[in-house]
Amino acid sequence: MNTFYWLVMRQFNLGGIFVEPLNRINFRKINAMELLTEKFSWQYYGGKHYESVFTKFYQAYILPTKFGIDKRKVHLSCLVRNNEIRRGEAILELNESLYEEAEFKRDKAFVLKKLGFSDSEFNDIMKDQPVPHDFYPTDQAYIVPLIKYAKLFLKRS
Repeated sequence: MNTFYWLVMRQFNLGGIFVEPLNRINFRKINAMELLTEKFSWQYYGGKHYESVFTKFYQAYILPTKFGIDKRKVHLSCLVRNNEIRRGEAILELNESLYEEAEFKRDKAFVLKKLGFSDSEFNDIMKDQPVPHDFYPTDQAYIVPLIKYAKLFLKRS
């Protein structure tokens, strides 16, 4: 079966067996970071998914500011659950600022330039009320036929 088929089945709970091998191994973030540093001279970039300016800006500014989502909560809760850090350490990290002021200004200027927004255009977008995904009919035009196709395909199997 191709990957797309399995993703549709999993996304829409259409049955079948879906194995997630990375959820079955004993992964330790600190061990992986040490190994990467030792073998490949890797350098930590300051946060999960902060490997690019855009992903960092999105996770550290847009998500928390516009949508009230702090991805650190999910990332840190995984580390607490795996006994890699203590709950108190996670709470302390959550109390830290997501951005240093100079770094924020630099990253914001970079992202706005790449997106072609002026400061005022971007600020207006950030102030606007968030729009739910289902407001846009384009998703439904693709997803509904996919679900129907997947269900038909499953009946034949």
